Amino acid sequence: MYSKTYRFIWLLAVLLIVNVLNAPVLNPLVPAGIMDGFCHGLTLFLNLGGLAVKDNVALYAADNTGFGYVLGYFLGVRIVEGVVNA
Repeated sequence: MYSKTYRFIWLLAVLLIVNVLNAPVLNPLVPAGIMDGFCHGLTLFLNLGGLAVKDNVALYAADNTGFGYVLGYFLGVRIVEGVVNA
């Protein structure tokens, strides 16, 4: 139906928006939860690109709620992987 390039461009646009919207939401006094993990998982591949430019890019929230954060992170990464490989 749609070419891989078309899907990839839309995925990149959505990930950029999620990355920008997720940035101010993080509160250092509250551990990252499932939605933070989901957004971090979605933007993992964008952050990997940032490692080429800077050396202090965070790929994972150190202060998190545990299983909920990891579950959200895993789902976010798998969704991106599924869209790219579809």
